[in-house]
Amino acid sequence: MIIGIFGDSFAATRNMPFTPEDHVGWTRLIEQAGFSVNNYALGGSGLYYSWDQFHQNQQSCDRVIFLVTQWDRHFIEWWEDPSAKHDWIRHQNSYSELEEKIKTLKTRDDLRQYPLLVPMLEALKAYWTYIDNFEQRTSHQRLMLEDIQRTRPDALIMSGFDPHQSRYQTPLQADLNHASMIDVRHYFGKDWARWSETYRCRRHNHLNRINNQILADAVIKWLHTHDVNEVCDLPWEVDTEKPWEYYFKKIK
Repeated sequence: MIIGIFGDSFAATRNMPFTPEDHVGWTRLIEQAGFSVNNYALGGSGLYYSWDQFHQNQQSCDRVIFLVTQWDRHFIEWWEDPSAKHDWIRHQNSYSELEEKIKTLKTRDDLRQYPLLVPMLEALKAYWTYIDNFEQRTSHQRLMLEDIQRTRPDALIMSGFDPHQSRYQTPLQADLNHASMIDVRHYFGKDWARWSETYRCRRHNHLNRINNQILADAVIKWLHTHDVNEVCDLPWEVDTEKPWEYYFKKIK
């Protein structure tokens, strides 16, 4: 049985920077359980990227797991950096976020190595300001999701975010972002909302080792039972045994 996985960083197998060697992501745990996994997920990607990969590869998969990312991510393919050092440049979700990113980039030394970064984002800013059509984007989102469901009605489609952020209205809301933020709130307390300004995530799929296991176990049960309720309302936990340094690296 070949399992095809599609989605963003909540499913991608590429290691987060400085990830501890003994920390294993949920997709790897499925492989360790004896399943053959073809993982087409890519960190920072939007729904169109996952939808396109789905249509290119789903025919060769016996089972399909599709993770719906944040709605309306504008995916920027950074071809100058094959090592994907700049994963953080891959997607933008809002005009205000884009403006802040441009300001931040203009202060970075590595712009001398990657001079096109700011012009690319300024081009997106101009597109969103003068050309973009909100109704068209919402229609594209809905049509892609409907197409996935129609093409593979047997697929396990999970939302990585709540319905407001994913625009995916379904009772099946695994909401991996919520599981991720449980850790952040635990380790950083009242400063949790600004954690990414000071720290980098070291967690596979942005989940601690306990929650990666919880998700893997639920998906494996679904593979045996075909019951989508197996991955609904999962009992996410905080890892109280590990210090924050295990899951986060302080930015120098």
